[in-house]
Amino acid sequence: MFLILTLIIGLSLRKLYIRYFPIRDIKCVDSSSITSEISTTQIIDVRDYNESNKMPIINALNIPIG
Repeated sequence: MFLILTLIIGLSLRKLYIRYFPIRDIKCVDSSSITSEISTTQIIDVRDYNESNKMPIINALNIPIG
């Protein structure tokens, strides 16, 4: 019984960790600092659909995440 409970808690904690902790070495950039100088960089917009629809980022790949 203790083993099953430990396994369930461990899997739940792992899922929460993967969902809510950012990936290392990925920089979060403010949308106002994006300039046209970055021609070789691919910008991925992962904002909510409502926010990204109101203020789109030009030439960005839009992947809406709620």
